[in-house]
Amino acid sequence: MYIADMFCYGSSRDFVGINGIVGCMGVFVSCGQTLYAVHMPDSPNYDEAGRIAFAQFVTGSGGWNAANATMIGALNNNERPGANAELTDLARRLGVGSFRLVRLRKNIDFTATRAPVAVVVLCLFDPPGTTSGIQLRYQMDKNVRWDKGKGEAQAGRYRAMRDDELLSVNPAWGSGWQQVDGTNSDISLVKV
Repeated sequence: MYIADMFCYGSSRDFVGINGIVGCMGVFVSCGQTLYAVHMPDSPNYDEAGRIAFAQFVTGSGGWNAANATMIGALNNNERPGANAELTDLARRLGVGSFRLVRLRKNIDFTATRAPVAVVVLCLFDPPGTTSGIQLRYQMDKNVRWDKGKGEAQAGRYRAMRDDELLSVNPAWGSGWQQVDGTNSDISLVKV
């Protein structure tokens, strides 16, 4: 499993995730037996560089076939209003014809200023052990039981920051994860 920190991307054949999403965007791509993830903070000076780096990483991986790929962008509530344009640009770079835009709406606490608290989003094959589809699960970052020092290392970073920490979690249902669906999130299919 691979959990992406800010400005980092990577892949796994097990599951991938994004930690600490507040104003950041988590992007997930599946193709064949591989899941990809990038953690994209809202940083206008680096947003395009992130899309370019991630697209080059994904399309340069063995077995890339845009016709068999699925792409999902996940956001915390109303954060990042320009996400649709950013995801459209990334989808074009990847050559995929559509993507899902997910805005998490329920089971999230808010600060005193009404900003959402950080969430962690995981992307898994659905059903687990197959490559027929993918699902997203999420929970508030403060409730996640991290298993530090385990997991896969980042494949790359598009902006220098602190070292990427190896993190793993238990994605099982009994550990507080909510499946992303229409009852707790707004989900839009966007054609490119």
